[in-house]
Amino acid sequence: MILLVEDEEILRDLLYKVINKKYSDGIITATNGSEGLMQYINHKDEIDLIISDIVMPELDGISMIESIKKINQSVNVVLMTGNNIDINKNFNDICNYFIRKPVSPNLLLHVISDLTKHS
Repeated sequence: MILLVEDEEILRDLLYKVINKKYSDGIITATNGSEGLMQYINHKDEIDLIISDIVMPELDGISMIESIKKINQSVNVVLMTGNNIDINKNFNDICNYFIRKPVSPNLLLHVISDLTKHS
């Protein structure tokens, strides 16, 4: 199952549709990091991939993932952002992939395929 955490409704709906076309066996969405953390806690035995924005209200994506990694260090994570964040920061300890927005649907599907075949 995939947990998609994105605060922008239009982008969240678009990403959901793109992912659902190929991976229809379960996608849970959340609108911010707090909701994403709660969704993960409620479905931790089912979720094997988290796709999350970084900059969100209530709880940012980095803080959410750090909390989730305390529960399950091995969960696969894809972080996304449209903000000017230094990608040279070491995100390797909390995520498998870092994608800049706008997100290419083909790239996202490739990343999901790569992570789900290794899990």
